[in-house]
Amino acid sequence: MNELLNGDLIDCNLKSRDGRVAAEALAELLLKNGRVSDKAAFLKDVWEREAVSSTDTGIGVAIPHGRSQAVIQTSVAIGRHPEGIFWDDETVQAVVLLAVKDDPEGLTHLELISEISTMLMDDDFLEVLFHAEKDDLLNEIDRRLKEAK
Repeated sequence: MNELLNGDLIDCNLKSRDGRVAAEALAELLLKNGRVSDKAAFLKDVWEREAVSSTDTGIGVAIPHGRSQAVIQTSVAIGRHPEGIFWDDETVQAVVLLAVKDDPEGLTHLELISEISTMLMDDDFLEVLFHAEKDDLLNEIDRRLKEAK
């Protein structure tokens, strides 16, 4: 699999429908997998970014993200709840949490958002994101990232 994502960073059955709690659960996955060194510091950066403008895309996906010194390895964590997740005033089908290692130019951050955004513009990908089992979702993301290179 690619260096951004593995099966341990995907939870298709989050316990909470609350967006903040969902993001915290995904940040915990990042911490447990050695992708962030400090969950609280990382989430502080995520919530500061979220305060600027909502990361709800309007297509059933929220993409909270943080460029943070607490990030050890740039990574993606994905979560779903069978009944959807409350994000701001909407319900989303998936939360895609981006953890970006703080680099001076921020290029990794922009490139990662661009790659994810491109995938989200494809209805076939959204179907996989919203409904596929973890392994199928992981394989589809991996395939698309390889094709993008």
